[in-house]
Formats: sequence, structure tokens, C-alpha cells
Amino acid sequence: MRSLAKGDALLYDLLMPGDGQLLLPAGTVLDDDYIFKILKMGVWEEALRCVDPDYDLHKRLEAAAARRKDPLFDYALFQEARLVMLKIEECAKAWARRDPVFEFRDGRILRQPIKELVHNILARIRTRNVVDYIDLRVHDVYDFAHPINVCTMSMAMGVALDWGEEDLLLVGVGGLLADIGMFMVPPAVRHKPGRLEVEEEREVRAHVVRGYELLKEFGWLKAASLMAMYHHHERMDGSGYPRGVKGSNISEQARLVMVADVYDAMISDVPYRRRNESGLAHRMITNLAGTQFDATAAAALGKAVGPYPLSSKVQVTGGQECMVILVEPSSLYKPVVQIGEEIIDLAGDPRGRRIVQNIVTRRFYRQKLTLACEYMVETGNRLDGTVLDLSLNGMCIRGRGVRVSAGNAIEVIFILPGTANTARIKGKVVWAKPDTTGAMLFGVATTEMHATNHDQLLKLIMSSMPTGVDS
Repeated sequence: MRSLAKGDALLYDLLMPGDGQLLLPAGTVLDDDYIFKILKMGVWEEALRCVDPDYDLHKRLEAAAARRKDPLFDYALFQEARLVMLKIEECAKAWARRDPVFEFRDGRILRQPIKELVHNILARIRTRNVVDYIDLRVHDVYDFAHPINVCTMSMAMGVALDWGEEDLLLVGVGGLLADIGMFMVPPAVRHKPGRLEVEEEREVRAHVVRGYELLKEFGWLKAASLMAMYHHHERMDGSGYPRGVKGSNISEQARLVMVADVYDAMISDVPYRRRNESGLAHRMITNLAGTQFDATAAAALGKAVGPYPLSSKVQVTGGQECMVILVEPSSLYKPVVQIGEEIIDLAGDPRGRRIVQNIVTRRFYRQKLTLACEYMVETGNRLDGTVLDLSLNGMCIRGRGVRVSAGNAIEVIFILPGTANTARIKGKVVWAKPDTTGAMLFGVATTEMHATNHDQLLKLIMSSMPTGVDS
């Protein structure tokens, strides 16, 4: 922190706090006697502000650095959450087809994994200042990532509102399971890139009722979690669905989940549109506070999940990439950023620069490679392809011979480099497009992998870490 020193010159008049009496005029050069008198009168900070125009900013940055936690992504928690989401998906699909023998049919086997996951996410939130929220938001396949994000943000908002432990866990479970019914919507509808037809829209909206019916059969969910799920698409003014309830008929937990659900959807890439800039999404929710959204819940979003978290990267007008180093409640949309050695307070930037977009990092390790593989779509024949990009969570493949569509089940087989071991990975196609050569490029989200393959792939992926954590 800056300190007074002999030879410093006052850039402004030094005034006595309270009555404004002039103590020293601008232009005074400090000597040891002046510094002693300033210290004795207790106007040290006022003098520092006269010497250093950026004193307040430096002081705020020092305080932010003192409270900043390690921003490294919690990879183990992410993997735990993803495995739970795969079990939830499997359970929902089995219930939809009324499978009489499926072990997840009654949901009892999911009770402990879900409660442990929600408890672990809450514990992670509590280890850091909620305004500095960055670690847990997942950028992965939307079907899996969205429920995890809604769960996390709902609880972070509850923490900002000083909710007790039990209420936080209830809203976390409700947020995690809010879209369980979406797993019963046909993939062709769920991943459709264009506008939905009327019947398709009706199919999507039915996910709330279907999910509610499934969760009632679980038998272990408490009413608050169940209603948080059932009402997360309702709105405070009665304009939501499935029942059009409003106001006091919507629970406190549901009010947080609906805000978290909308915010995460807006800032995520989905099949029918690119993600919105997070400041824009924040403002939209703020503008609708008191009408569609509960005002307290909307305010909690700003306290818990700021649009530009500490250590996140953004782009400002002019195309420069910056890191956010200070966020304050009074200037959520204009944080202090750093470009190289330059520190810029966007709230008072003389050049009027502003944030134009977030730079999103997908927080999982991946490896770029060229690896011959075979793959089978649904129950078809084996086809030749090439793995271009590999992580524990999925891969990118170039293939020929058959059209691949989002939602297809797929099995990929390849020999691990430097070994005679065969990896067999089951997954789901999450995007597909033709390349310039006429081949198909498609992304696969891993749904099943043998434990041995998991360890071998991790070793392969981590063997060349310059690729690092990438998008």
C-alpha cells in the first residue's frame, strides 16, 4: 500500500474531515514535520488521497486480494456432479418407458448420491466469498451442466440471503432436479437448432409435470425441494407455466431456482442460439424484478453470482482481453480490470471502455491428437473415424459413411497410444456438422467408461499439459 514520504507534493487541498477546514493547500511539499503533524491529527488517509489520486483504488484492490481464494476449478467435484447427472438421466428415461426391472425405477438409489453432491457443492461455496463465485459454474454439455449450475447458483444466492443450512440444501436439491423431466423429451426436440413447432413446444413444456410426477414417486424429496422444481418455470406475475400460479403461491426456494434457471440458460450456448453476454442477462433479470421475478431473488443474484467474477476474463471495446481483479456491489457491470500491467477502473475510465463479452473457459483437461478409431452409432455397423480432441468428458471425432445426429447413442473404440490396450467408451452425440471435405465432425459426451480406461486416458490427457485447461 502507498505511504506518505518526504518530498511528496499535495495535488489537492488537504481538508479537515467534517468541517472542511483547510489544513494544507495544494502544491505543499511534505517534509518530516508535516508528515508528523498529519499523523498526529489523524488525517493520514486524507493526505494519501491528496498525494495519490489512485489511493482508494489501490486500497480496494488490496482488500480484494486479501479475500480472494484460489480460483482453480474443483475437477473432482465436477466429475462427481457429472456422474450423478448421468444416473439421474438414466432414471428419468427408465421411468418414462415404465421399465419394471430397472434398479433406479423408484429413485431410492439416487437419494444418497444427490444429497452428498448438494452438500459438497454447498461446502465448496462456503469456502469462498460468494461475490467472487467462479469455480463451480460448469461449461459442459448443456443437459448435464445446466442442472449443476442451477443447483450451485441457487444455493449461492441463498447464502447471500443468510439462509440456514437446511433451506440451502432444500433449494440445492430442487435446483439440481428442476429439469429432470427434460431427459424424457425426445433428443430431436431437445437439441433442435431452430424454432420449435407448436407440438414440440408443448412437448418441452410437459417436462415440468413429468418431472414432478417422477419425483413424487421417489418418495424421499421434501415438499420445498419438490415445489422448487415444480414452480421453476412459473413467474411472479402469473405468466409462467405449468399452472400460471403467482405471488405468494410460489415458494421462496422456487423464486431462487427460477432466477438461477433463466440466468444460466441465457449465458449458455444452446442449440438454437449463442450465449448472451452475462451483463446483459443480469440486467434483463434486474429489469424484470418485481414483475416476473421476485425482487429479493433478483437482488441475491447480484450479490452471489456477479456477471463478471473475480479472475474471469472479459473483452472490452477495442478488442482487448482483460482479467477482472475487483468487483464491487456499486459497480457490478463496470469492474476493475487488468490488461498487462495496466489497471483500469471501468466505472471511471476516461476512454469510456466497457465490457462487450465474457471469455468462457471450459474447465476440463483435454488433449489435441490424431487417433484412429472405430465407432458404432446406435446399433449400426462399425465405422472408421479419427479422434481429434479427447478429454475424460468427451471427444471430437471426424467420421465418414453415416450421418450422425445430436442425441445419437454411440460407442467409440481405439487403441491407446504406446500400449496394446483397447479403450471402449460409450457416449452421446451432442453436436454434429459436415466439414469442408464431406466428412462429419461430431462431439461426443462420455456416458460410460471402464475404470481402467479412465485411468489410462487421464494419463494420456495429462501427459502433454501445455494444452492445459482450454475451451
